[in-house]
Amino acid sequence: MAPRALTALSVWALGEAGFHRLHLDHSTRNNSSCRVAVKAGFRLEGTKRSDAIHSDGRHDMHLHARIRGDE
Repeated sequence: MAPRALTALSVWALGEAGFHRLHLDHSTRNNSSCRVAVKAGFRLEGTKRSDAIHSDGRHDMHLHARIRGDE
């Protein structure tokens, strides 16, 4: 359900709304969020080391992006 919702929002944002690039990030410890991003067409661009503070300390963050024209 989450990948479909993210895909639908992305299609609208990159089409009708006129955005060229969308990006999202998530903790590298959150495998479910990574799967959602990839299934919704967001390509993994890299890892931002020690980028975010969570309740259990600092987390590395994956950066994903989707641009107009991506399949």
